[in-house]
Amino acid sequence: MNKNITMFYFSGTGNTRLVAEAAKEEFISQGYNCILKELTRGVSAQDLPESEMLGIAFPVFGLMIPGIVKDFLKDLPGNKDGKCFIIANAHSNSGLSIKQAEKLLCKKGYSLAGAVSTHTPSSSIITEDTEPELKAEEMRKTAANKVRQFIGDLINGKSTVENGNVNIKEKMVSLLFGLVMPGSVIKSACVNGNCTGCGHCVSLCPVGNIRMINGKPSWGKNCEVCMRCINLCPNNAIEMMQSAGRVRYKGGLV
Repeated sequence: MNKNITMFYFSGTGNTRLVAEAAKEEFISQGYNCILKELTRGVSAQDLPESEMLGIAFPVFGLMIPGIVKDFLKDLPGNKDGKCFIIANAHSNSGLSIKQAEKLLCKKGYSLAGAVSTHTPSSSIITEDTEPELKAEEMRKTAANKVRQFIGDLINGKSTVENGNVNIKEKMVSLLFGLVMPGSVIKSACVNGNCTGCGHCVSLCPVGNIRMINGKPSWGKNCEVCMRCINLCPNNAIEMMQSAGRVRYKGGLV
């Protein structure tokens, strides 16, 4: 394996960043050079040197890869001799995401050296409660350890490719998610009386989708539904869909 590794990751509230950092630490401990780059709208796929092995880490949204990751993979330069690996981070099921990412990478000439799915606490407080902190911390530790084991196996030539099992009902849910998101979230986004107009949500958004209008945040059409703004608002001032009264998830970035 090439000693130079570049990993791109997209993370909303920090869970995927956590597992990406665990992968980097394992590479470095094994004597590899590993560069970790956060994927935002300002990052170009053309920045990747052709000689490096490519790693992609992303959260799973509606059993699929986020739109920003899809666009990044579509924009990758061709590399017929390229090697890659995938880390799909989900709350429960990685679903169609690994196969979806693999298909896009193969179109660019990459061969898949391995893929792993991890499970971390839910940050989707617009539809469900997150786990209690003790359970959440255990989930994060388990996910990080699984990634370290995966990278160790990858280095030793043990090719492991995990794919989620998706039934008909889950496929329908995934299809519905793709049809209604992010529109439903954008339409429901608002602030409560706790909003101070601090603009923290604007600076946090990884895709530059929020701007301040008359001292209050306003969401554009390019939302990735990553949950960063609602969970990391310092005043718990943002509400979306069914979020009212739910505990915000901050564990991945704190």
